Amino acid sequence: AEPPADLRVRVREGAAVRGVEVLSDRVEITLASGESLAAQAVVGADGSGSVVRRALGWPGRSRVAGTLEVL
Repeated sequence: AEPPADLRVRVREGAAVRGVEVLSDRVEITLASGESLAAQAVVGADGSGSVVRRALGWPGRSRVAGTLEVL
């Protein structure tokens, strides 16, 4: 089933990210296919060797959460 049109969330499964740039009003994502996307937020769920994490310059080692609670 399709999500409601007003949800405005798009999930791109299997899309390889090659670059992420945070700008003052949006995030620009470059995919391996060469396609560019713009969004207000990006969720990088690509593991401990995250392309998103490296692109944002987050230092240190990855961390594992023993418990995750979403309210």
